[in-house]
Amino acid sequence: MKKTIFNIAFVMIFLFSVNFSQRIGKIVPDSSKIDFPPTMMGFNLIFSDGGFGVGYIFEKEISNETKFLFNVKISEEKSPKEFEYYDYWGQPIVFGKENRVFTIPFYIGINQRLFPETVTDNLRPFIIGGIAPSLVVTSKYDRDIFKGFDKAKAYLGASATLGFGADFGINTKNLMGFSFQYHYTHLFNDGVEMLKGSKKKDFGGLYLQLRIGWMW
Repeated sequence: MKKTIFNIAFVMIFLFSVNFSQRIGKIVPDSSKIDFPPTMMGFNLIFSDGGFGVGYIFEKEISNETKFLFNVKISEEKSPKEFEYYDYWGQPIVFGKENRVFTIPFYIGINQRLFPETVTDNLRPFIIGGIAPSLVVTSKYDRDIFKGFDKAKAYLGASATLGFGADFGINTKNLMGFSFQYHYTHLFNDGVEMLKGSKKKDFGGLYLQLRIGWMW
């Protein structure tokens, strides 16, 4: 089920991105190059096997085709041993689940554009990577997701990410794109109890991220 949701999300976001890029500008002739603004700020919508997440992005050009990036994300983590059921009223239940777990990395890194001389400005592929100090926050699963945060606990860890993606369109004010990134987080303590009696201190997975931002 999780993989099905992930695949559907990818198809929907990809089609939406292509449609958006067609609306915000016509394809640039090969001989025409656009000077995009050096600064971008925006948001991530994040999809993974763990569920959904959100993030904040800031990018600043430091040389031709290379940008410094700062990215804060929050997303839920799930154990591969979790099995979700639904009760009589349609509420999801995971037997043995002790805590909800959220990772919050504060990434600094690089966004490097690829093939700027051979690929039209309407499609701008890039590779992206970063390292981060991280917070791993837990809240009790047997409480409402918001009420559970009044007794939340936070732990310190470190994260790294590497991936690729592309931005679309020739609009020099608004930006939209996507990326696939692998995230890894390691906790410095003995781990957190996701399922009762079982601790976990390493988290990792593939994330599909939709990028929406503004340039100036």
